[in-house]
Amino acid sequence: MQAGPGRRTRGRRGLLISALAVIGLVASACGGDDADSSSSASGSGGDGGGDLGTLKVVTVVPNSLLFIGVQAAEQLGTWEGTGLTVEVVEGTSPTAGQIMASGEADIGLMDGNRAAANIAQGLDATIMATCISPWSQYYIASNESGAESVEDLEGGTFGTTGEGSAGHFSAYKLAEEMGWSEDEWTATPLGNLEGLRAALTSGSIDAFAWSSTTAFNLEAMGEGVVLDSARDYVGPNVFEAFADERAEALRVFFEGYFEAIERIQDDPQLAIDILVDEWDVNPEAAEKAVEADVPNLSTTGEITDEELEGLAEAVSFATGGEAPDPDSLYEYWQDALEG
Repeated sequence: MQAGPGRRTRGRRGLLISALAVIGLVASACGGDDADSSSSASGSGGDGGGDLGTLKVVTVVPNSLLFIGVQAAEQLGTWEGTGLTVEVVEGTSPTAGQIMASGEADIGLMDGNRAAANIAQGLDATIMATCISPWSQYYIASNESGAESVEDLEGGTFGTTGEGSAGHFSAYKLAEEMGWSEDEWTATPLGNLEGLRAALTSGSIDAFAWSSTTAFNLEAMGEGVVLDSARDYVGPNVFEAFADERAEALRVFFEGYFEAIERIQDDPQLAIDILVDEWDVNPEAAEKAVEADVPNLSTTGEITDEELEGLAEAVSFATGGEAPDPDSLYEYWQDALEG
């Protein structure tokens, strides 16, 4: 292919899904495909708040600033003393929905547009929160392309993780804004970040869209050049999301997650230290990424009507069908967990 929050109750479990704009939390009944996922402990609540059991969270990329509240839970003490244990299941954008559907994850943190498309196509899930409101991807060009601005990518090949992914949607919205016809750009699915990075370095693709940490880190290592943010081309939308049927465990999950984000916003050096010391990100790239994204991380998870409209458009792009009713995709976590 070239190419006031809504309110609705859905039963059963929760899902956390992340898109590249507004990141959202989604509620679902199951998990996914172990062929593309592996489990690792993310954080434990310890023994101060009773035993709330374990929630498994599937993420679509490891060591992401946008997922730092989950992936660096031990360093941040996200659920310390709550009695809740959270484990991370590693997935990819194309497989995260499958992982949830198979019951191997309770919560999904994935591309918002892919999450919403999965829901529209039958995944028993609900977006319950956003992680970040502006579309937080950047266009990264290959050194071989010679591109100095996004305008220079006309006629180029964009790498994506898969059809209908967030990166694919970023490329599509750029082409739409630039007025490029279908034969003036190409999208090539490459599966995961490793494939995209290799293709960019070799020059077999001209560009791809990804989050700030990876974008600035690749540039710092001389493997590409960051041209522009995708946020103004995509417009209001949703990037990530969470959920589960155990109301108290979910409540503790969300409260701990958003409190961790507040701590990072109060002291951004915490995030920089994690990126540099724990995730081996270039220090200059880490500072740029934290400056770009941390102020935009949501501390409540609420999604606006305008963002839901953008998400519905992204679902239409991903599925090739009609845009769903935006309110059918979302129920704010605090409303869903009342009582």
